[in-house]
Order: sequence, then C-alpha cells, then structure tokens
Amino acid sequence: MMDLENDLTKTVLNNYIDKDKFLSTGNLSARLILNHGQNDNVYRVLKMELATCKSFTFAVAFVTQEGFTSFLTVLSDLAKRGIHGRVLTSTYLYFNEPEAFRSLMKVPNIETRIFNERDPKTNKKLPFHAKGYLFEHEGYRSAIIGSSNLTSGALISNYEWNLNVNSLDNAEITEQINLQIEAEWRKATPLTEQWLSQYQKHYDQNNLIESGIAENKYSNKIQPNKMQKEALGEIQSLRQSGENKALIISATGTGKTYLGAFDVRTFKPKRFLYVVHREQILQKSKQSFYNVIGGNYSDYGIYSGNHQEGLNSKYVFATVQTLAKDENLKKFAKDAFDYILFDEAHHLGAAQELKIFKYFRPKFCLGMTATPERTDDFNIYKLFNYNIAYEIRLQNALDQDMLCPFHYYGVEDYIYQNELINGASSLNRLVSDERVNYILQQTDYYGYSGRILHGLIFCSRKKEAEILAEKLTKKDCPSLAIRN
Repeated sequence: MMDLENDLTKTVLNNYIDKDKFLSTGNLSARLILNHGQNDNVYRVLKMELATCKSFTFAVAFVTQEGFTSFLTVLSDLAKRGIHGRVLTSTYLYFNEPEAFRSLMKVPNIETRIFNERDPKTNKKLPFHAKGYLFEHEGYRSAIIGSSNLTSGALISNYEWNLNVNSLDNAEITEQINLQIEAEWRKATPLTEQWLSQYQKHYDQNNLIESGIAENKYSNKIQPNKMQKEALGEIQSLRQSGENKALIISATGTGKTYLGAFDVRTFKPKRFLYVVHREQILQKSKQSFYNVIGGNYSDYGIYSGNHQEGLNSKYVFATVQTLAKDENLKKFAKDAFDYILFDEAHHLGAAQELKIFKYFRPKFCLGMTATPERTDDFNIYKLFNYNIAYEIRLQNALDQDMLCPFHYYGVEDYIYQNELINGASSLNRLVSDERVNYILQQTDYYGYSGRILHGLIFCSRKKEAEILAEKLTKKDCPSLAIRN
C-alpha cells in the first residue's frame, strides 16, 4: 500500500506541479486519450482497465450493439472471476437501439439502468449526455471522463478527448465521480423485459422508415466501384505491355466476380472460360457475368457433371472436376478460349486445376483469390509470371467501407466430461444435446446484428451437418444441411 501511495504522490507532482522536476512512475499518470496519434485508443484502455478491476461502472448516454459487444469476451472472463459491473445509460434522442439493450441484458454480470433524472420545476426528463467510466481496483480507483460514448467509432476511430485519472480510494476527484454516479443510479429505472417492450414501441414510432424501391434515374447498367476501376486499369496496362497473365488478390466480398466480368466485357473475347472448383458457385457467377456483359442468355452455359449445355457456349462456366477428366478436356481445342478466368486461383496447386491451366493456350488468363499464400509452398505467383494486377486485403476493404464491419470472437472449446470435443471426436459427441445447447448458448451470449439470426456452421462430416440441422430446427432455430 505504501508503494502505491508513493507512486501516486509522484504522479500528482508530475501531473500538476512540474513534469520536469518530479518524474512520475508512469503506471498511474493522468493522460489524455485521443484515439489518434497514440499507441492507445479508448477501446484498448477500457479493456486494460476491465482486465485488472474489482468492479466497474459505465455511465454513457449512447450505447450501440457493435460498441458493447466488442467487450463480450473480456466480460465473460470477468464473470468467471465473480466480477460484476454496471451500465447507466439513457433513451436520449432514441439513439440507443432496442438490440443494444437486449445485448446488455444477456450478460449475467452486468446490471443496466436507464437515467431517469427529472427537472424539479417541469417534471420533464432531463437529457442525459454523460460519458464516464469508473473502475475499482485493489487500493485505488481509475476514471475516464470525456467525449466517448460506448460506440465503436467513439472507442476506436473518432477524434475524441478523454482524460484518464487515477487516485486512492478516498481521493476527492474520483469520489465526486462515484457519488454522482450513485445518486443517478438510485433514481434510474432498471432495464427489464417489460421496460424494453415499451421502449421498442416508442422507438419504432420515432424511427418510422418509409418503404419503397429506389429508382436509378441515370442508368440501370452496372458500373465498377472505385477498387474495380483501379484493378481494371492495372490489368489493361499489363496487357498493353505484352503480358498474357495476371493475378488479382482481393478479400472475400469485395466484388471479384463482377471485376472479372467487367474485364471480360472490355476484352470482348470470341470465347470465354470460367473455372472454379465448386458447382454451387457456377450458377451465381453465370448470372453475374450476364448482368454485366448482357447479350443473349443462351450464350452462357454451365459445363459440369449435372449440366452439359456449356460445351458449345460462348461463355462457358465449368467445374474443375468435370473439365479435368481427359475425355472432357479433349473436347476443347487448346486454343478454344481466348480468355480464361480461374476463380479461387489458390487451388491451382492441386493436380486437377494445374492440369487445366497447362492444357489451354488462351490469349489472356486471369487468376483471382483472397488467399494466395499456401501451406504446401506451391508458388501461385510464379504461375502468373508474378504479375499482381491489384491487391486489396481484408483491412484495406474494411477501411474503404467495402465490407460490413464484423467482430471476431474466440469462443472457448466445448469440453464434455473432461474431453475436448472437436472434428476428430465421435459423431455422437459432435451432435449431442449438450453440444447443441452449448452452440445456442454461445450464439445468444455473443449476439448477432439485426432481429433475425443468420449463421453458418462448418461441420466435419455430412452426417454431423444433417443431425445438427435437425436438432437446431427442433429448438426453434430453423436450419438446413448443405451437401456438396
């Protein structure tokens, strides 16, 4: 305790008297948290405080589901240690969505109340616009007061001003903050299902959205986005310099298929071949190319085990499994296609795809992938003569608002009777009622965007997928097993 007092004494002298004369230990120094131009942002500081506290209170006007759920993992760890916290928030301007309140209610070690201070003269509810975070530690308190609400922007990316101060338990500044919180907490309304049901009605009334279909008054023609325009320019430059191969590295969801279609539209091939390893992709890709290129729909055909109309089509969409068979491959001349596109080109290290790649002699070949790096040391770059026309990774795509932001949670492994249950476990263990319940419990805790749950579960075998889908459906979570 004496060491803590000495540290804080040095910190006070450093912070408020003379920073050159009195050197602080640094651990308990007051500081300004801006999000920009620093190693720390508000989110990281809050996580650090949560990880070491005995209890905590967030008093914030605005809470978003995205902002709050970013702390779910650390809150789960705190719950196991018996550490509880409080959230005091508001209905000011109806900013807080009902889904945010539902997320708060799911966390067992969080108690939430709604600010309910009223003007003594008019009895009208006062607007609550506070932003403060208070943490109780062993022997001292820490507070963050400033401009950051519990939203993802305010915690990570916005330019914010927040003062982080530390004091002993009986110090004046943090005691003032604590007393103010306690006064408002006693008057506040507990967050309950009944309260939320009423709030949902008021929220909907104040957020009516006119329904209708937006009409594009300029053109119905699909146009490339900024990333696609840049990539198309780079591909064209490579062709003009005499190159006949190029590789596009682009994160999933950034429009690779449409990018390929735009370039085919520019190239105007006499005949085009699209190769992918899964038949499920073909139908959608065929439609995307037709949406961009147009012409006669009969010019577009699929060549796979179940469809053979693509054999004589101008635009052929083929699966690797069908095309790689010798009897099928020889139905096409080596120069039958002047443009070939390999989707998910990282699979070209496999014997079947490499066989197709080496067989044909197109005028131009484009490979597209989100993951060019392989664990078997096969060099995808070399296949395309190291011509990387364009590259946009996941973080770049998020920074450019091309993808919906997401949260990634590392959920604890499911353990049953001291046995770790994973893909190598017996089928009975994988589809047990206990494991199904565990999946649903974790889904409920970590939540999802919107009012309807949509999810994807990768299974180790077809039978597991079928039984899990059946059991989840019986538990009011409609599910379907998708088989290759």
